[in-house]
Amino acid sequence: MSKFTLFFSMGGNFFVILRTLEILFYKGGLLNKDFHICYAITFAVVLVNSMALVDYLVQDEICHVFNLLIGFGLKFRRIWMTKAYNPNRLDCLQGKLLDTWILVFWIMSAFPLFLGVPFYFANTNLPVFPPSMLPSANVGEMWEFNLKHNHWIDIAFSSVVMFTMLSIGQILLSKTAQAFLYAYPRTIENRLSMENDFVSVVPLIKFEFQMPSGNQRKKSNTYNLLRTVKYLPHEYTCVQLLHRRINGASANLQVFMYWEFLNFVVSCYVLLALNWSSMDIYAKIQLLVPSITSQLCWSMWLKIAGSFYKSLSTMLTSWRNLHYKSPKEMKYFKKYAKTCQPLTFGAPGVFTIKRLTVLTFSMNVFKGTFKAVLALRRAK
Repeated sequence: MSKFTLFFSMGGNFFVILRTLEILFYKGGLLNKDFHICYAITFAVVLVNSMALVDYLVQDEICHVFNLLIGFGLKFRRIWMTKAYNPNRLDCLQGKLLDTWILVFWIMSAFPLFLGVPFYFANTNLPVFPPSMLPSANVGEMWEFNLKHNHWIDIAFSSVVMFTMLSIGQILLSKTAQAFLYAYPRTIENRLSMENDFVSVVPLIKFEFQMPSGNQRKKSNTYNLLRTVKYLPHEYTCVQLLHRRINGASANLQVFMYWEFLNFVVSCYVLLALNWSSMDIYAKIQLLVPSITSQLCWSMWLKIAGSFYKSLSTMLTSWRNLHYKSPKEMKYFKKYAKTCQPLTFGAPGVFTIKRLTVLTFSMNVFKGTFKAVLALRRAK
């Protein structure tokens, strides 16, 4: 995203927030028929702009670390992968969930353009749109060229809406590509030859670095020499460094998004619970659809990241089954294994996504909604 696009987007962000606050404090607040949809639009704008701002600030780091990831994956395949390796056969839980999640967002990247413009023409009088600040044109002036809110102004501003929707689609596509590269690169390798296919982090953790237990024979795409004390620490350390750099580029964003999703969903549910009888069906849909969709999408991401953490824990536990050639080798590897912690998404020490984080998020949503409804009803 260019600097002009970012400044333009941030300016629109402040405008939408101020107009929504104006409705809340000076134009009827919750009783205003436009408040609910303006509140939902404000959430969407803040969410997209926070992603765009973080991407702009760390874009050089993201490009560098993904170049390192591709380089490591190509080198790893050349050295360790057997000739029978077929990336299409990789079958791990994280890969399936990420494929589903990424496919949804890949399709959704086209939705902003095809849904945003029709929505604007159906709601041109919403206060969050700048043309609403112009004087309203009379019926006979709707097609005249003047500085009033008429059809020509709506058509002119629709180009701004189209530009904004295309920018949102670009952000979704960039996040989709990053997730593909990190988790399951075979799906974006359609333009490449099989010789250029590379191995990414999730398949390595799920299949190649994990030791079989007892007499269990685990299918692997790498030579057994990889799972020895001589080579395993070096390769896993490379994966650790790559993951920490990738996670570090979005760690603070994930903390902010967790707080943003939680507060938005709780606020929508509280508004619905307190004003259900006074709302029409259109206002209910405006709050139900974004709140439920946001909760499901964020819960899906927490589930995927939690499954990643679980796979890491399982992999580290499986190292107990590693065979050693000498007591000295065993002592060395056990000391190394104690220094390895499961890789997580989020900001270490502040917020990390683990296996039960998705349940904690759901519980916080319902507990927060219940407590807020009780407190507001008592205040009345």
